[in-house]
Amino acid sequence: MSSSGPLSIALSFHKPFIISQPLQKYTQTRDLNVTPNNLTFPLSQKGFDAALNNLLKSKNLTKLTQLSKNLAQKRSWVKIAKQYLPHLTSS
Repeated sequence: MSSSGPLSIALSFHKPFIISQPLQKYTQTRDLNVTPNNLTFPLSQKGFDAALNNLLKSKNLTKLTQLSKNLAQKRSWVKIAKQYLPHLTSS
């Protein structure tokens, strides 16, 4: 899927996620503690199938689940809103 909705849902429910290699630039952030190889797959059905099978066989599923939980906490609206709406936090 090419929208932010699926990722938002995954983060909301602390579910692991992977992204296609064309989106690999989004893995270049300080709050990801995984390598792009653990998070990305070649943009093809075969690439997706292989990445999913490898993920299920490895210990990375637990790591990606924790990543999702961490991102949900770090990027929650409650925290982000304070950056955009500072008047809401000043009393």
